[in-house]
Amino acid sequence: MKRLTISHISSASIRANRKTYMSLAAGILLAVFLATFVTLGAYGIVAAMQREVVQKIGYTDCVLYDEPDVTDETLRDSGLFDEIGRVYVTASVKDSVVWLGYMDEAGDSMLSRSCTEGRLPEAPGEIAVEQSALEKLRSEADVGDTVTWTLTPVDGVEEERTFTIVGILREQSGNMDLSDVYWSSGGLFCWPSGLISADEPGFATGRTVIHRVMTYGPLTNYSRAQNYHSLVDTHLFPASRAEGRILGYTEPDGYDAARYLEQTAFLWTLGLSLLLAVSIGISSAMEGVLAAKTEEIGMLRAVGATRRQIRRIFGQDAWILSLVALPVGLALGVFSAWVLCRLSPENMVFSVKAWLLLPVLGISAFCIFVSSALPLRRASRQMPMGVLRDTALLRKAGKLRSRTEFRATELIAGRQLRIHPWRQLGAALMVMATLLCTAFVGEMSYDAVSELARSHPIAFSLYTEIAATPYYDFSVTKPQSTLTAQDIGQIRSISQVEHVAFNAETTVNLMFDGELPTYFNAQAQRRALAYDGEGSRISYHIFSSLYGLGYLELDEDDPEPPKPAEDAHDPAGEQAWYDFQLYTQMKSAMDAQDLSGKPVPFTLYVTDLEDVDWTDCIAEGKVDLAAIDAGEQVLVYAPTIYIYDLDDAGYIATTLEGFTKEVPVDELHNDYFHAGQALSLTQLLNGVPGDTPDDYDGWRADYARMERHDAAVTIGAVLEGKPIVDGEVSFITTEKGAAALGLDMTQIRSVDISLTGDLDDETEQALQSRLERIAMRGDMILYNWLQSWREELASMKQAMLLFVGMLLLFFAVAVAMQVGNAGRRIRSDSRMIG
Repeated sequence: MKRLTISHISSASIRANRKTYMSLAAGILLAVFLATFVTLGAYGIVAAMQREVVQKIGYTDCVLYDEPDVTDETLRDSGLFDEIGRVYVTASVKDSVVWLGYMDEAGDSMLSRSCTEGRLPEAPGEIAVEQSALEKLRSEADVGDTVTWTLTPVDGVEEERTFTIVGILREQSGNMDLSDVYWSSGGLFCWPSGLISADEPGFATGRTVIHRVMTYGPLTNYSRAQNYHSLVDTHLFPASRAEGRILGYTEPDGYDAARYLEQTAFLWTLGLSLLLAVSIGISSAMEGVLAAKTEEIGMLRAVGATRRQIRRIFGQDAWILSLVALPVGLALGVFSAWVLCRLSPENMVFSVKAWLLLPVLGISAFCIFVSSALPLRRASRQMPMGVLRDTALLRKAGKLRSRTEFRATELIAGRQLRIHPWRQLGAALMVMATLLCTAFVGEMSYDAVSELARSHPIAFSLYTEIAATPYYDFSVTKPQSTLTAQDIGQIRSISQVEHVAFNAETTVNLMFDGELPTYFNAQAQRRALAYDGEGSRISYHIFSSLYGLGYLELDEDDPEPPKPAEDAHDPAGEQAWYDFQLYTQMKSAMDAQDLSGKPVPFTLYVTDLEDVDWTDCIAEGKVDLAAIDAGEQVLVYAPTIYIYDLDDAGYIATTLEGFTKEVPVDELHNDYFHAGQALSLTQLLNGVPGDTPDDYDGWRADYARMERHDAAVTIGAVLEGKPIVDGEVSFITTEKGAAALGLDMTQIRSVDISLTGDLDDETEQALQSRLERIAMRGDMILYNWLQSWREELASMKQAMLLFVGMLLLFFAVAVAMQVGNAGRRIRSDSRMIG
């Protein structure tokens, strides 16, 4: 005779009571299925993100820009990096931001550059180029065409080269190029958007810039690499593997992890909610199984079985069922994940790996263990006398009070609830969850209907994420890559386009001469936030580009103050030194351009003013759109500035909203700008800057070569209240108004496009392709609001279907628990009923 084991007892019990175990088996199967589906789905979303990231930045973890003093041997000896590849930047196309270069074998492998059309260059005279580069050059060349460009080597003399275009590269340089964000006289942050052969003859002059792309070694992150002694103060930048772009110096801790969690949060929330429902169902089913074994448990306790042995004997049932349900649940979960990936291949990648089964097994085991633990613990407390009578009833009978009226149903139900309160809790929780899900699905349905009814006047938007970096305080630098009036005209000429809203900005100087008003006075702005000598207080001001206007009160007889040491806590001395530098620069600009007054720079915003709500915005004057379009008037945004002292720091606001519990320590009211006031504006356009001058002669030489635009205009209305633009004191006009004033819009922020009517899919795709090519010319991004709207509605529908499924599951579990509770009570009270 074979030895009798707990597994034999459990197997025999399952075979003898198959119907009783059906609900428990179904719950375990569902737990395995959900664990498999959620794990594979979350991994598929992350894998899809990584697939897109590889196209954007390859497999790069960080980039070291133009550091010839840091050798590859130094990087390898550090032990921080696994792979190191090189990207060589040789030259730029004249008067453009299009750079050419090539990669070594390791760099090619890490960046994984590929072509949407054609192939990569293999011999001298061949080139593969990004479509955006051709658009920036306003070139109609295509694969197979020959182009002749004048190239400017890095720090070299121009040379003319001829190339045959052999391929159109996938866009990557925009994600790697940091030249719009950082500038250094000792380093280059540009990235090649045209690849040439490594065998291409070199240039007679100049130098070849070397960027290094690297992957981290074991247990290495950006913070550790940045703090390595040989890499301190170098141009080392991290790559975001979640967004597919190179980040700035300060990468937030857990940046990528937060992005991954954000992408998979919905799936994990839904899956964990369903697993919670399944756990409650398993617990209820286990309770029903154990209720039918009350006498068996009592007999085992009577013959000496311990509580632990009882839990092992009857807990083995759940684990045996798990072994049967595991392959079926895994198969169903894998199949469901495959179906979802087929339905949305762009957002999910189907992949089944052996290591992915570990979290599936862990989640399933944890769910089954926790769900069965409480019923098993309660059953193990069964006393031997429970076989003959309900000892729990005897213990709790003293809590029942006598009633004057006999209502059988109410008394019996109340007795059951008092004696077995926890048995009713699970069903009640499931009913509550069902009601909450019903309310949530109803609200989503209402939002979806509202979304369908909502109009979308803007169909496409071109926008930029990076503003042009001014290198001078009284001038503005026009980006080399920007949209032109002809580009905007091409957009307007498209037959399906109804309206184009143009939003841009630039810097203009207000010619000021006279006594400094309080509204301009930097000392008045800071007087309520006196420096306490410990460095704990800081002050803010309304002119962020100048750090105050103290330079307007200086003259040639004032001596230059010494520059404070970097570790000295002397804000007043630092401000005085900076004011004098600004005064020197201002004098050089006035002398070089023969300005009529002292320049005070302001931002001039160009926007569409037709649909602006002017309610509660106009302090004085009126808005005359015709006069603004004609260049006769501008609007001035000059709000009251409220200064607050919060947490030993100074804060400013242009509205009292958000500071309702705080009292401003000071207020600055506009005492300078008034309706009808004449303004003299001057715009100084700077070319591509070189090294920043540090004395009067250097500034004067630079300002002398700048292009100058003058404009005389009056103030039509003074605006205040909520920030209409970026919150600072500024001027506002329209696109026509800026053109009439003769001012160049150096930074186009966005172009919003409205259509005449609905488009079919083919026409929309053609229009989007045309707008994308125009956007590339100005390093702008095209956003399709129509597609976003459709995706949002599709996402809502999918979410509604998922929540309806979750609602049905909750409802089914609640019904099963109620049926199980009723059946369990009937079985336990069968003798009393009889």
